Amino acid sequence: MSAEATQPVPDGEFGDLRLIRALWPLLAAAFVGQLPVVASNLFIVAMAADTASSVALVGGLRGLSGVAALATGVLAAPMIDRWPRAWSVAAGLAVLGGAALLGALSQLPALIAFYFLVGAGSAILMPSIQAASGDERSGTGSVRSTTLVAGVPSLAPAVAGPVLALPATWWGWQGDLLAIAGAALALALVAGRRLSHAPPTGVARPGYLAAFRAVAAAPGAVALLVGSMLRATLFFGWLTYLAAYFSERFGLSLTMLGLLFSMGGLGFFLSNQIGGRLTSSAGMTNGRRLAPAHLAVGGFVVAAVSGPLLFMAPLLPLAVLLTVLHTAGHGASFVGIIGLLVGRYPTLRGAVMGLNVAGTNLGTFGGAILGGVGLAIGGYAGVAASLLMVALPGLVALGLAVRRPAVPT
Repeated sequence: MSAEATQPVPDGEFGDLRLIRALWPLLAAAFVGQLPVVASNLFIVAMAADTASSVALVGGLRGLSGVAALATGVLAAPMIDRWPRAWSVAAGLAVLGGAALLGALSQLPALIAFYFLVGAGSAILMPSIQAASGDERSGTGSVRSTTLVAGVPSLAPAVAGPVLALPATWWGWQGDLLAIAGAALALALVAGRRLSHAPPTGVARPGYLAAFRAVAAAPGAVALLVGSMLRATLFFGWLTYLAAYFSERFGLSLTMLGLLFSMGGLGFFLSNQIGGRLTSSAGMTNGRRLAPAHLAVGGFVVAAVSGPLLFMAPLLPLAVLLTVLHTAGHGASFVGIIGLLVGRYPTLRGAVMGLNVAGTNLGTFGGAILGGVGLAIGGYAGVAASLLMVALPGLVALGLAVRRPAVPT
């Protein structure tokens, strides 16, 4: 990155504004990287109509994106630390830009390619920018940088919805995809110029299979990755059926559902950012820091309790409160997990971030399937029961992870 961005930032000598100035290419990449997904959710009806297909078919194609992300994430994870950050971040953005160009063709085969490439590009881009954000910083500076960048995707859907919807009334969803493609390709050029072209320093670069063995041997790493995957499973098992629950139980309109989702996204983002501050020395006036392990487990407990309770809430205000609590719990747990991954395993940063993103994608599928089984068997009480089935082993996994010695690998 630039000279300012590559200077090590000692503990306690960094602030959010300085980090934003130094990390803006990565923050922008994290935001733009979410736009194809937001657009595919927002314009699903129009996409189906313009490609002469059904909403169900186009919705099902989103599963292809997840499969591609999972496969690419697992395959690429051991290689991320072997590539210069400029290459991997630029490559991820270029793939997403190409995907958006294909999607704008308004043909079903092109839309299939769009979803596949969005999944593959995201699986390269997201762990790469998370790993890059922690480079060249020491101690809590590395953790804070990574959590700041990792929190951007949680805010993107709430912000990007209006940003995409307004111009689409003029140039259609195809125009939005072309604009996304332009932004992604422009950022790829910026990343190629500003990020480092040297192999990452301070990280191990073992062979392909050796990288998996190194992660498996790192104290607590497997338990932490499993706990992270189950956190994602809990979240997406809850999120997949949230709109249907509020619509059927309380009769919320589409506009009110949009407001509810925005409130939830804001809860996730704020708890993520506040948690990131509290885990840095700059976040505590007495100089003491809140351990990431406390956030990882404490946030998970809040999410594990509030999620099932939501689907049994008798009153709308209580259900809304539980929604915000649930997303805030996930935001805190997420930032704690990221902090542990960065702080404990700095020499394996790219590999653990890649596997963590792959686990998140697996959790997306697992949560939707498990929640659907619960809904089919026992209605929304069955969804609540399925969430509890995920929460208990997730809490055990995180408990085992945080009890292991936090010695950097």
